[in-house]
Amino acid sequence: MCFVTSYHKGFRSTGQAKVIHRYMPREVGELLVWYLWLILPFWQQVQGIVKEADVCSPFLWADEIVGRDDAEMAGGRVGEPEGEPAGTRASTEGAGVSTGADAGASPPRDGFEGWIQERKWTLDRVRRIMQRHGERLLGNPLNVSAWRHIAIAIANRYLGQSFGTGEGEEEEDDGIEDNPVDLQAGHGTHVAGMVYARLLQQGAFGTASRRDQFRGVSQRWHRLLGFGADDAAEFRPGAKRRREPIDQEREEVRWRRFARLQRVDIRGELTMMMGVEAEFRGQQEAVIRAVMRGESPIVQVAGTGGGKSMTFMLPAFCAGDGVTIVVVPLVSLREDLHERCARSEIQSHVWKARQANRGASIVFVTPESAVTKGFRDFVNRLQSQQRLDRVVVDECHVLLDGVRGFRPQLSELGTVLRDWGVQRVFLTATLAPADEESFFKVAGIEGGRVRMFRSRTTRKNVAYRVETVRAKKGEQQEETEDDKVCRVVRSWLNRHESGRAIVYAGTIERVERLANALESERYHSKVDTAEGKATRLRVWLKEGTLVVATNALGLGVDVPDVRLVVHAGMPRRMRDYAQESGRAGRDGARSEAVVVCGPGAAKHGPGGEQGGWEEAASEFVGGKWCRRVVLDRVMDGWVERSGCEEGEEGCDVCVTRRWMETIEDEMDIKGEDEEETQDGMRMYSQQGRRQQFEQWSARERRMQEAEEAERFRGRVDDWASGCAYCRTWGAEEYEHGFEECPRQEDEGWKGTRSRTEDMRRELFEKKRLELFSGCFGCGLPQAICRVWKATDEDEGRYTKVPGAECQHGQLLVEGFAAVWTRWPEEAERSLLEMMERNGYQESGRDGELYRWLGGRVKWGGLEMNRFCQAVDKLWGIAEGLREDA
Repeated sequence: MCFVTSYHKGFRSTGQAKVIHRYMPREVGELLVWYLWLILPFWQQVQGIVKEADVCSPFLWADEIVGRDDAEMAGGRVGEPEGEPAGTRASTEGAGVSTGADAGASPPRDGFEGWIQERKWTLDRVRRIMQRHGERLLGNPLNVSAWRHIAIAIANRYLGQSFGTGEGEEEEDDGIEDNPVDLQAGHGTHVAGMVYARLLQQGAFGTASRRDQFRGVSQRWHRLLGFGADDAAEFRPGAKRRREPIDQEREEVRWRRFARLQRVDIRGELTMMMGVEAEFRGQQEAVIRAVMRGESPIVQVAGTGGGKSMTFMLPAFCAGDGVTIVVVPLVSLREDLHERCARSEIQSHVWKARQANRGASIVFVTPESAVTKGFRDFVNRLQSQQRLDRVVVDECHVLLDGVRGFRPQLSELGTVLRDWGVQRVFLTATLAPADEESFFKVAGIEGGRVRMFRSRTTRKNVAYRVETVRAKKGEQQEETEDDKVCRVVRSWLNRHESGRAIVYAGTIERVERLANALESERYHSKVDTAEGKATRLRVWLKEGTLVVATNALGLGVDVPDVRLVVHAGMPRRMRDYAQESGRAGRDGARSEAVVVCGPGAAKHGPGGEQGGWEEAASEFVGGKWCRRVVLDRVMDGWVERSGCEEGEEGCDVCVTRRWMETIEDEMDIKGEDEEETQDGMRMYSQQGRRQQFEQWSARERRMQEAEEAERFRGRVDDWASGCAYCRTWGAEEYEHGFEECPRQEDEGWKGTRSRTEDMRRELFEKKRLELFSGCFGCGLPQAICRVWKATDEDEGRYTKVPGAECQHGQLLVEGFAAVWTRWPEEAERSLLEMMERNGYQESGRDGELYRWLGGRVKWGGLEMNRFCQAVDKLWGIAEGLREDA
């Protein structure tokens, strides 16, 4: 599939057409065939029925694919200047395929013409579209002039050597040397190609040899841009494809990146990344050096807070031009790691389906997304560019939890990652030696080839203890345990002015009951939407002291000052307890891990459906042995311990056996002073890296804003398809206008209508919108509303279209009012967060809030008002709550 153009900028002066074939990648060409064959004709029929019109647009990308054009009833075709060749047509191997629906083939009918009036595709219109998507996908607005220079520079550097350079622009003979066979027949090779023995599918213009040259150039562009479907016909069977210059350069870049990692001073890089006082702990340095050497697969087992994330962050910091994919099992963990990368000035990106995803030093993805075809295409693109260095699975022990009924993608992840053929690194705090064989199997690892790094699971600064309580006659055991939990927590709060506490419970009902009793925050899978849970967690991390949660808070909570972890009931698996109790004391300060349970927990059962504990869990709460002895034996395979050692916080078992005083020697380890020249170079390098990171962060923000603005455009079209009230309330039938809603007797509809009128009056009738912030009739950006059209001579300006009406009416105020009426608390919280983030300060003046909402902002290159952003936030809340419902 290719586009064939014949018109060029010199046509009016020379009168000669230049026939140029531009072949599309096979993936794109197949989509275009399906679109022209099935989708476009179907949509033309649907739109024709709805609009009662059958005049089709001649454009592949049209404003309206069907319509009426009364202005052209007098006759004459619109859009094709007299004497000019057809502008652009799509073809398959030279055979013409119309980009309209029989455009121009039908004779004029009464009241209709073959084509409808369309906006001209001017240079300014193309520029606006390129800038809009350039900012969204590249972080910089790209214009036509810049692209001309960029494309030629790329071709000169990477493609010119492949097919020759220096060909004249005005060659009349297509640059083809005459073949003696054609000369013997009495004509040149050019004439032979244009007149004689032409193939049926060759098309009306150009020669087959020139077309093949164009195809070769197009295919080299395809490979440069990372499209995978090559045309096998280009190569002979058994022939070796010639290496392209870009392939050689990418491999050289990859080799230089690997060589740079071998020479880097990782201790110096650590201090640049974390500060001058940063030092490696435990096996960190050995693991990181193994990663930098490219060893694979690597499994690192270290206690929570042991710095496992440094295993992938430091190599990415040292070689930022490569890409490390990090698979994280929870959204909260992903966001936490993303923020930590930003603090360390490491470029990172969170991969999301159906969005523009780009490579960064670190790319975070969930297991469910990692096994999808979309992410596989993303990986293929990185590999074709020689940018993918490694893949890391954080909290990899969760692979053991993948079953058919719960996160089945976890069981597929190991095979998928193995097939990528890159370095694999697995990180966890809770992989017992007894589980290693099962883990290797599900992770696709050969046990004899793995590089294993294992350190202690227990932490010296955590005091473990178990409080066993027995219910009195007439009381429920769980109620007795909950009462004890409350007393333990309140006692700790009274004795400590700083630090945080987490209470874990096994069920949502128990979490709610304990949270009410302790008057604290709560966290579980059903407490809010995904966005709401993230907000709750951020609020607690910033201001909170106590939270009651299920194991949903077990992974991804990197809070250094958690001083108390209480379990209401002993978890049934030791690895769950080790993970959750590991939240305590991550900053090295003294902390406590307390289990409150009944005497039955010390009697292990068969597990599974019969509800018994693992033998190790029962042994832990039984108190016959030191708590650390059980934890280290089960989680780390260390059997030499006899009790809590010197320098460790004693567990309750060891404390009761003997009197001991805990002596903690604080030693200030000061490194040797480095010479001034080294300090100066390090400061200079760090300053340059900081500037580079700030530039990257600014570009990321621009790209994120452009992505959000593009999402807003899509939501406008989506919500315009029906009644905002019925969509918000989840009605099955909503394809009608708000004023034609059959549910007008509902109290919710009346409330929505009242709020709609208030918003319309305050924003539009009282003219609260700032100049150029949007349409004064509907509030939408001028780039979207049809009342306005772009002025070609004035970049970024719009003029009013006489007699035009807003195509979406009062969509924004109706959508805002419907969501606010349906979910007032969530909507108010979202608006307050937006106001706080944008520095809104109330002064008490009349209409101040509406003037602020009507203020002009630039969002992803799109000029609009803050009211559009507020509506987008509320629409996002509605979509999230409907999905959860």
